[in-house]
Amino acid sequence: MSQTPNLLAVQRPRSIRGTVLPVLLAAVCLLGAGCGDDTTTTTSASTKTASSDLRISTSADRTVWTDGTATCPATGRPASQISGTTAATEGIDGVLAFPKQSQDHVDGCVQYDVSPPVGGPHNPVWSNCGFYTSAVPSEHAVHDLEHGAVWIAYGPQVDAASLDVIRAAVKTSTHILASPYPGLGTTVVLSAWARQLTLDKVTDPRFAKFLQTYVQGPQTPELGAACSGGMGQ
Repeated sequence: MSQTPNLLAVQRPRSIRGTVLPVLLAAVCLLGAGCGDDTTTTTSASTKTASSDLRISTSADRTVWTDGTATCPATGRPASQISGTTAATEGIDGVLAFPKQSQDHVDGCVQYDVSPPVGGPHNPVWSNCGFYTSAVPSEHAVHDLEHGAVWIAYGPQVDAASLDVIRAAVKTSTHILASPYPGLGTTVVLSAWARQLTLDKVTDPRFAKFLQTYVQGPQTPELGAACSGGMGQ
């Protein structure tokens, strides 16, 4: 939905067009060499407020957000098992397009059809974009997608060199979220609003192309809305 929490200021995003491909190509060439002194982040916030001392925890098959009353599991099936998808029209091989997604703001847990989700009802507070080493609740990450973010969900088998590429990608834009996703059956899944691509390796050229196309791309319901000032650090 278009309503923004009163305590959160909307900021104009910085475009990655013309910058993401050179940065990622450099990162790919330096696989294993690291990407600087980037400090990893942890997430902590209430589902109803912008900050709190509550925490996210992760187990083998769940993304858990606990506010004292609610625990939200990761739900849904891989995109390959979802009916009604079509090939996206933006010209990237393998990207699936999904039917129109609800933009309703809701409290509590959401039963998503797709895992990771590509849209649908979501929490009124978004997650701050950036690189996370702990799982981010889908109910908050979906709000990021509504604002034009790309969510890079990475699996447990991702290696250190691939993580360096992902970190480098996050640094190219204010509207990229990266986090581990419990039970992910591949190296990485890239999601935008109503779009998704599954990849075995981040060196696939479609990784950078997806970011270039869909960060604040044509699928964005709320172009220009913030991906900061929400939950997380």
